Amino acid sequence: MLKKNKENKIDYIDILLFIAPFITGLLSIWSLALFSVLCVCGILYKVVKNKKIILPKGKNIVFISIYILSFLVVEFYAIDKGMNVLAFFKNLSILIFILLYMQFENSNKSMKDRFKVIPYSACTTVIYCLVLILIPESNIFIENRLQGTFFYANSYGLFLLIGTFVLFCNEKYSWKDYAMLLILFIGIILTNSRAIIILTVATLIITLFFNKQNLKSKIIIATCFVLLFVGIYAFSKIEKRINADMANSSEFITRLLYYKDAFQMIKENPFGYGYEGWYYKQSEIQTGVYDTKYVHNSLLQVSLDVGILPTILLIILLASTFFSKRQNYFSRIIMILIIGHSLIDIDLEYIYFILLLVPFIEFKYAEIKLNKSYYLILGLLSALCIWYFMLFISDVCFSSKDYESAIKIIPFHTEAMQEMLYNTSEQQMQLKYANDILKYNKNVSGAYEAIRNDLVEKEKYMKAIDVEEKRLLLNKYAMYNYLEYADLLSKALRYYGEKEDVSNQKVILEKIIDIELKIKNVLENTNPLCYKTIHTPNLEIPIELQEFIDKAKEAQD
Repeated sequence: MLKKNKENKIDYIDILLFIAPFITGLLSIWSLALFSVLCVCGILYKVVKNKKIILPKGKNIVFISIYILSFLVVEFYAIDKGMNVLAFFKNLSILIFILLYMQFENSNKSMKDRFKVIPYSACTTVIYCLVLILIPESNIFIENRLQGTFFYANSYGLFLLIGTFVLFCNEKYSWKDYAMLLILFIGIILTNSRAIIILTVATLIITLFFNKQNLKSKIIIATCFVLLFVGIYAFSKIEKRINADMANSSEFITRLLYYKDAFQMIKENPFGYGYEGWYYKQSEIQTGVYDTKYVHNSLLQVSLDVGILPTILLIILLASTFFSKRQNYFSRIIMILIIGHSLIDIDLEYIYFILLLVPFIEFKYAEIKLNKSYYLILGLLSALCIWYFMLFISDVCFSSKDYESAIKIIPFHTEAMQEMLYNTSEQQMQLKYANDILKYNKNVSGAYEAIRNDLVEKEKYMKAIDVEEKRLLLNKYAMYNYLEYADLLSKALRYYGEKEDVSNQKVILEKIIDIELKIKNVLENTNPLCYKTIHTPNLEIPIELQEFIDKAKEAQD
């Protein structure tokens, strides 16, 4: 294990970095809240022990703070105001970790020494996951890909690759190092991530070329990886994702559609849409058939969430850090792996990878001796700890499907409100949750459906049609929504026919005829790339609907 001498003893940050993949590897709020509580507890311990607090200062911490505070600015016009608030606290955990890290600034640990814990953590997660395979419904393997503790194969593979690279940089190899590399190689290949496997090969080659110490051992390691890769690919049942047609794969083309649509959204609003704004807005602007929570490109994601300015500041921060004279071969390769892969995937949604970048960022610091301000700082840290504990409890309730308790603790937890809406059969309760959701998010299809049902029951058909048209905008590639819309128009037409309301009948006939035009417009605006993916538009008008439209045309004539 790690040497426990005075110069390189295991400290609180090492312990956190070891357990972090089991916690921050999850995308849930509770996991980050728990991690933040652990960080705050560590800060409190150091502050009480040393009677001082070390605060970061300088442009780098200013840039990071502007990014985090941008979520509060965007809150005024965020698409999902509730989840955007939670995202602020999610990203605040970065600042809390930096503050914790500053308390250990004088530990005299090199970045390379700090990262020695990563291979141990990575190997532990692989062994843990392979044991879990024995448990039915463990969801460790999805579509024959090892999801790991991140429950997402690509980002989990990046974590394993970082651990592998740390071992590559050893000047000497022991039997333990060889065993750990073998475990990590197996984990990487089982993730079946094309990008990670290619990056692993590239990292091997770069290490052989630039780090020639113990060349014989590195050649043995490279040979083992090739043999493992060929063996697992040849004898296992996993899909052969490494092939000559990778550039034309459906998944790759679909991501191109994400990027195109995301650029259009950023162009229309360079100030951001708030956290998960991309997810809820995409149905209005998408030019292909997809449903994704994240855009799979971290720069685009930050721009979509909080706007262009914070994105530019983060680019400046990362660029200045990368080209800083204090960086060496080791740190630059780690940064290239994390930042490079995050440009094609959702890695930075996992705060863990941002935590790994923190040691490379240079911060000036101010040491404050605590006297009268002592109790104020302790109080603020304690209040922060209690708040994150509340977030933790709320999201644990959410994860365990106790949505009502989750909402009682965090009233703006819109995802919990949506679950309550979808799991409630009583119409009045559905209406209540629908209205509550729309206070925070105007782009939730289910909320409009509940309101439409209430209006139909009250025979307020014209208002119901307006609501259903908003819902149709959010489901423009779903034929069943056009059928529901047509069914509502049919009921309304009969209702106003019985009332002999000629004016409303004419309006409804025009709307029936317009269904054909709505579908045509959607198809005309569909990107041709969409037809090269697995999910292509299925908007062929059924015979019954076409007959309904034709009758409306005859009635209008």
